[in-house]
Amino acid sequence: MITDKEVDDLLNRYIEDCFYFESLNFITNKAGIYLLLKKNDEEIIYVGKSKNVKNRITIHHSVCKKLLNLNTEFRIKVYVINKQYLSLDMAESLVLNHLMYNLSFFPIYNNEV
Repeated sequence: MITDKEVDDLLNRYIEDCFYFESLNFITNKAGIYLLLKKNDEEIIYVGKSKNVKNRITIHHSVCKKLLNLNTEFRIKVYVINKQYLSLDMAESLVLNHLMYNLSFFPIYNNEV
């Protein structure tokens, strides 16, 4: 199973900070990479990026809505990226490439059409 700890190790030198959120109400409005994790086992189920994570997740995110409708408990982990070293697009690509190619794992909801 792939956990967010492996992503932490990968992004460690590029992040300003990272936060866990149990509730959609308290998410940061900063730019960053975010992971949706199954609450019970910390498995990564979605990786995304946004210039305003709070706006993206609370208003526009179909995966969050789907999980809520299925009564699936999940956590959100947000990485605030240090833009001097890495762009949001590069950070998301780095995480997804690491998950897919190095760990042979693709988050189940990242294949949404």
